[in-house]
Amino acid sequence: MCERNSVCNQIAFIQSDAKDSKWGVVNRNDLENSVEITFRSMDKKVYILLTVEFDASNVQTLKCEAYRTDEGVVYEDLQTPINAVLATEQPCLSEILEIIKENFVNMKCSKTDDAKQCNAKNKASSRKKKKPNDSSVAKNSKKPPMKTARDVINRILWDNDFRSELFIVGYLDRMLGIVEKPFDKFDWEMKLEEIDYVSSFGIPEHRIQYIKFLDKKVWDKIDRLDLIFGSTGDEILIHDLIAHSEQQALVPLRLQNDMEIATRNQPEHESDPIHNDALPNYFLSCRVDNSEFKWDYEDDLNTYIQFTQNGKLNSVSAQSLHITLLTLRIDHVYQNDSAIQMMMDAIDFDYVTTPFPLTLSFKKLEVYHSRILALEFDDECNDLLQELNKQLLHLCHEYGIPLCGNREQFVPHITLLKYPSESKHTINMDDCVVFSTLLNHKLEVNGVHLCALKEKDPNGFFRIISSFGVK
Repeated sequence: MCERNSVCNQIAFIQSDAKDSKWGVVNRNDLENSVEITFRSMDKKVYILLTVEFDASNVQTLKCEAYRTDEGVVYEDLQTPINAVLATEQPCLSEILEIIKENFVNMKCSKTDDAKQCNAKNKASSRKKKKPNDSSVAKNSKKPPMKTARDVINRILWDNDFRSELFIVGYLDRMLGIVEKPFDKFDWEMKLEEIDYVSSFGIPEHRIQYIKFLDKKVWDKIDRLDLIFGSTGDEILIHDLIAHSEQQALVPLRLQNDMEIATRNQPEHESDPIHNDALPNYFLSCRVDNSEFKWDYEDDLNTYIQFTQNGKLNSVSAQSLHITLLTLRIDHVYQNDSAIQMMMDAIDFDYVTTPFPLTLSFKKLEVYHSRILALEFDDECNDLLQELNKQLLHLCHEYGIPLCGNREQFVPHITLLKYPSESKHTINMDDCVVFSTLLNHKLEVNGVHLCALKEKDPNGFFRIISSFGVK
């Protein structure tokens, strides 16, 4: 048995070795009680799933399945020796990793799996010496010098054509293997050659494996790829990628402000549909947790439905009541990671100074566009939520989180009911008197949630990705 940290170290080493020697592709997925490691041969014909399950920080069981993807059958040449290790009293992870590596290396050497013959050919070819007097041949065969990671970093920092928030750095972590992090999360002013550790602020230059623009690698140390300067002779360079991305609307941020101004002319994000391909898919909100408020709301809603007898109403469930602070559009993995990091840093670094928990009082019921009933806050609470909205706007800008679907004027409120935009029905304020009981409530808000707009948890609220300020 071995500890989880030891397992992680072994996986990180095998990942690095596979990438450096190019004998296969190794990926890792960390779960709560297990780690899944997948191996794929370079010819994509062999796939292996190795699962390490843990119990109290020690390995409990090892499971491994090897397949020939081209034939859809178990790969017996690997499965048999692996099963022999698994059948021992204390299976050893390192032995299984060594079996997989040896098999993959042999496959790389020869399509006929004759590794010995391939090794003999390699040794014979390595013995061939260059003619001592043929200096011109040696000179011409030498690879051109490749720009370093530091050269690329400096270019991204100082070239006005590059937007640093769209770049991602892939580096080798001693414990986790290859880790990706947004470019702007590093402090590039530090002297990287003097750092001997990886932190959230700096990284030694020799650990940088590659740099991406969006999801496309533009510099890779192992593969000798350089699309930033073209030092390795690549024909497609970074400016071609930027132009293509803008044409395909992969980089919408430059037009984001104009888009928001064009689409924001009402105080409610759920009012008229935004006629734009980019619709919000995440939002920042304060959740309504007061049980008495939700009970009264359900009673009032049932009374309203019985009185109006209208089945076209899109009622809001009591469990999903909330205050929308900002709506976002997150499409890329690095944006999702940045959003989570933003939530973690919000209070820790005093980006948000709102004193949670908040006690909120209401002022009035209001109808928006004749089809949405909302509950608005009194002046003091309104100002408090307005300030919170401004702080979150600034925070999203600092972390490069795209805004989408927000209105010119932010009006804090809780949506109580609404009719769909295509409905001919309208809300009559006289019919909404039943909701006046809610004006007497006071809400306690414990924090801000980052939520997925179209996903719900079993408890009825939107799926929460991350939170801050919550008790």
